[in-house]
Amino acid sequence: PHGVAWFAADRIAVTAEGIESQPILDRLTSLGCDYAQGFHMARPMPAADLDRWLQDSTWARPTGPRIATG
Repeated sequence: PHGVAWFAADRIAVTAEGIESQPILDRLTSLGCDYAQGFHMARPMPAADLDRWLQDSTWARPTGPRIATG
C-alpha cells in the first residue's frame, strides 16, 4: 500500500506538510493522513496572530481537519 496508508494501517499518526490546495488535502485525507500543514490552511504568521487565527479559522475547529500547528 501507499506510504500514508501503511502508517495509517499501523495506527501511526501521519502529518502531511506543504499542502497547497484542497484536492491535495482531500487525497491525503482519503489515504488516512491525520494532520496537515501548509499554505492552503494558512500562510506563515507572527506568533502574536496565532491566537486570533485559532479563534477565527474554520481549520482550527474540532469538527474540521486536524491541522498541525507545531
